[in-house]
Amino acid sequence: MRAILLLLLSCVLAEAQSLKWEATEATVKMEASQKTAEAVYRFENVSDQSVEIKDVRTSCGCTGAKFEKKSYAPGDKGEISVTYKTPWGARGRQVKPLIVKTSAEPTLLKLIVELPHSA
Repeated sequence: MRAILLLLLSCVLAEAQSLKWEATEATVKMEASQKTAEAVYRFENVSDQSVEIKDVRTSCGCTGAKFEKKSYAPGDKGEISVTYKTPWGARGRQVKPLIVKTSAEPTLLKLIVELPHSA
């Protein structure tokens, strides 16, 4: 059910965006010695109005997000930094969706983390 909702959300979001993203998906391969992974999602406000980032919702407590400022005028560029902390016992491919809520429209970002299969 959750996968269907995410698919529908991504179809709606693809129609018109005020923020133009360099990429909405990032893949990070972690080594066995790493405990955290980071990804950066860069964007530009391509609309003719200011856009405010209201919140970035992560799918679990192992993923956190930070952004530089809340309001972006037309033409402004920004980025959202995402940090993934490996939960104990996690192995293999981890897919972490994030929803960026703005004053315009939400955006679905995806972080894919490739963990070693054994420690």
